[in-house]
Amino acid sequence: MNSDTLVWGRIIDTGSNYIVEGYQGKDLTWVRIPCRRLLDARMYLGTVMPKADFDWLAELERTLF
Repeated sequence: MNSDTLVWGRIIDTGSNYIVEGYQGKDLTWVRIPCRRLLDARMYLGTVMPKADFDWLAELERTLF
């Protein structure tokens, strides 16, 4: 994977699968990528975002869009 596809965010465990959520690419687009396995989710995650920052930014992104 190149740096444009990696996500700066967090992995969310839904109980049945995983979701990588955060900013992706140079233009910082907010994405939600569903993954079947934890290993797949870890492939997309470039850098882990601090939990407090993630909670604040995720709420902001959900409110705005």
